[in-house]
Amino acid sequence: GPLILPSGTVTHNEYTSELLDQKLGYSLYLPNKKQPPKERLPVIYWLHGKNGNESRSMHLAEYLDRAISAGKIRPVALVFVNGGKSSFYSNAKNGRAPVEDVIMTELIPHIEDRFLLGGERRLRLLEGFSMGGFGALKLAFTYPEKFQSVAIYGGALLSRDFPPRRNDAEAFADVFGSDLEYFVSESPEFLVSKNYRFFDGLGIRIISGGKDGTLRYNRAMHKHLDKLGVSHEYKELPDVGHAPRQYYEKDNSGS
Repeated sequence: GPLILPSGTVTHNEYTSELLDQKLGYSLYLPNKKQPPKERLPVIYWLHGKNGNESRSMHLAEYLDRAISAGKIRPVALVFVNGGKSSFYSNAKNGRAPVEDVIMTELIPHIEDRFLLGGERRLRLLEGFSMGGFGALKLAFTYPEKFQSVAIYGGALLSRDFPPRRNDAEAFADVFGSDLEYFVSESPEFLVSKNYRFFDGLGIRIISGGKDGTLRYNRAMHKHLDKLGVSHEYKELPDVGHAPRQYYEKDNSGS
């Protein structure tokens, strides 16, 4: 059922994906505040980690709800996207599961047509954890004209230097057709080099945990962005491991 919070509610919804020929779910946090007619709320698209789905992380809306209740931020909506078990938010090389296209051409338009949310760049934000951190940077770096900002926690930022190994062997085969060059062309590191001239003030925030196995990937991305002269915020939280709650507790509504 719905998750009722002090300042808002999370509900589970469905839409039909024509690209996948099936119904897909998403969870949506809406603040209680009634916006004036025709005034759209900002919306954060939240991308989960490997083996996640749109329901497993919906409790994280508590942190946003708390910030809204405390008056730290204005009311904003949050969409928990279903990105599949190990898609890395990429279009599969064999064409069978075009996850990136589903999100960009089906999910986002569905949500923004159905609810008074987003509708323009300045009202659209990305956030992601682990594989979802890879996905959030990838979408922001591919479509900088569509998103105002991107924030990631414990991003599984695989790249040419850190290609998919044992843990991601299945994704490397299923999604990327075991083709390293195809994988690289879908990676945030490659996409930022290709598109950073078009970022036009894109806000980028990368948060890494000192006890998180993804730390070296995030440090490498931070260095890479510095080398390109891409403005971003980078922060390491010393005692944080690979768990979203630890990040949100320690980051204190930073994003």
